[in-house]
Amino acid sequence: MLFLHRADPATHPELIDDPAQPYEAMVEAHRMIQFVNRRLGGRQALVRTLEEFARDWRPGETRTFLDVGTGSADLPVTVADWARERGHRVRIVALDLAWACCRFAREETRAYPEIGVVRGDVYRLPAREGAFDYVLTGMFLHHLSDEGIVRTLRVFDRIARRGVIVGDLLRRVRAYLWAKFFCALSKSRLAAHDGPVSVLRSFTPEEMRAYCEAAGVREPTITVHFGHRFICAWQPGTDTTTETTTETKTETTTETTTETTAETTAETTTRKTTEEATAERRT
Repeated sequence: MLFLHRADPATHPELIDDPAQPYEAMVEAHRMIQFVNRRLGGRQALVRTLEEFARDWRPGETRTFLDVGTGSADLPVTVADWARERGHRVRIVALDLAWACCRFAREETRAYPEIGVVRGDVYRLPAREGAFDYVLTGMFLHHLSDEGIVRTLRVFDRIARRGVIVGDLLRRVRAYLWAKFFCALSKSRLAAHDGPVSVLRSFTPEEMRAYCEAAGVREPTITVHFGHRFICAWQPGTDTTTETTTETKTETTTETTTETTAETTAETTTRKTTEEATAERRT
């Protein structure tokens, strides 16, 4: 019965969501997440999906990305590394509401001028429809309530112009047992607690499809990957996305408009609050 239904985040909290956690503990937990992403399929799943979307990219174009709930900016770094290897030009806004995550993400992206770390709320971004070419998120949705997931998917569908890529965990007995054992070996107290809880709060492909339907997302592609992961991807505002093929969405704005909007979003939301700046100085 435990795995038949998704656990409510309100009754199964994760320690990493508590802003009172020490900065060092948050960094330790995110180091563990980085390791899992790099060794157990998270990065590979994202790259496979990027390859699909990039088939229609033209040489010399700059593609803009928004990563929501960026944590340590592991996904933006993955996108940047992939783009550099393929010769693509990208600009990425790494968004997180937690000041500790933004502080750590800035440290992790010093060598990546194409990544800008932004502290902000995805629901309050001054971003117009189609502001970014692509919107990404990884292991973020399971932190939300059912209503929050639907609301978030609607926002993604609105502000993405070419594609949305959502990655998260699959709720399986094997995934839970693996997380419980593997995370217990971690030095991170947060990871040891949160790993198994994350699986309980995660999804089946059928549940993910139902969230998309409730959000008005049209025929998303959902693929299962190694490491008990899935990717849910779609092209906003199209009727032609299927399980196996995608067709290029007709562009309704120019590249310049997209880049300008992304820059405006980043510049507007990167202004730190006094509270955040004070907290960073005290830590």
